[in-house]
Amino acid sequence: MTWIIDKTFEFCYGHRVHTQTLNGEYAADLKCACRHLHGHEGKMQVFLTAPKLDNTGMVTDFRHLEWLKKWINTYIDHQFIIDKNDPLYTKIVGERGLVPVFFITFAHHFDNRLCGHAHSIPGMGKILMKQRPHMNEGFRRNGHRIIREILGLNLAGEPDSSLGYRILIDVKHMAARSRVEYYDLVKMRLAKGD
Repeated sequence: MTWIIDKTFEFCYGHRVHTQTLNGEYAADLKCACRHLHGHEGKMQVFLTAPKLDNTGMVTDFRHLEWLKKWINTYIDHQFIIDKNDPLYTKIVGERGLVPVFFITFAHHFDNRLCGHAHSIPGMGKILMKQRPHMNEGFRRNGHRIIREILGLNLAGEPDSSLGYRILIDVKHMAARSRVEYYDLVKMRLAKGD
């Protein structure tokens, strides 16, 4: 008998497909959206097999896969993946070939002392993990300052090149109230042609 277990790792990444073309015969329109910088959520599912279980009754302990999770977090999660043949390669990554941060998930499952997070842990997890502090709340004072700096904006909400390049914000896990505050900032910049 063969024993099979699996473990799924989730990650986010950004990329663009500079070679994208569409055939008008099959596509509703010829807009090549994938040519633009954009992001995805991905999953990697790993299957492990063993002819018999070890002395603890397992195929392996999932902690033996921590090296893989660390590798995914370092090289794939929230990274920008780009083809070296992309005509914009040097413009995007610079002469030194360093890929900049493309986007950042500003909130996650617990209080980060920057902005409110959304409820995300169901069932018994609610009892075991304290997700309540600042859940469903808006931005905190430091959060307002940091979100502006990440977007390359000064405290008045105006572009400031001394803050570096703009990093996009992933609103996943952000509380609705925090999202409204963030979208108000985005609308303000859009109204000014940014």
